[in-house]
Amino acid sequence: MSSNKLSPYLQANSTEDEIDELMVEVDHTQDGDLHITPEDYKKLAETKSYLIDNFAGPPTIKQLARIVTLNEFKLKNYFKEVFQITIHSFIIKLRMEEANKILAEDHTVNEVALKVGYRSVSHFISMYKSYYGKTPMQANKSKRIKKRC
Repeated sequence: MSSNKLSPYLQANSTEDEIDELMVEVDHTQDGDLHITPEDYKKLAETKSYLIDNFAGPPTIKQLARIVTLNEFKLKNYFKEVFQITIHSFIIKLRMEEANKILAEDHTVNEVALKVGYRSVSHFISMYKSYYGKTPMQANKSKRIKKRC
């Protein structure tokens, strides 16, 4: 893959191995009824990479579309088709996985909420419970019990 076809963001923030890994993941998907061009696949890989690096303070869909130079319609629909998840759900997934890691390091719920991009702790707790089926405190207690055993 030639680096001059990549966005400045991906060129500056990704190694060749990371770019190749993202492209392999994108190449192994089906585009169903959508006719996604190879250039658009690259832009979707850039989108995913950008979101992984910026999940705690993600841009709006409009801003993201400008960053990866893909119109909003294509961005939303192609992302869901290729990765089988909406952009919004992908950001929540990244935040919740990171929150779980940070909670395991014995940080407070307030610290975790801020580190993963939530300004409201109660909203973070609600999202965490919706995602994992228990509150961060309940998850922390069960992890501590498992550590003792």
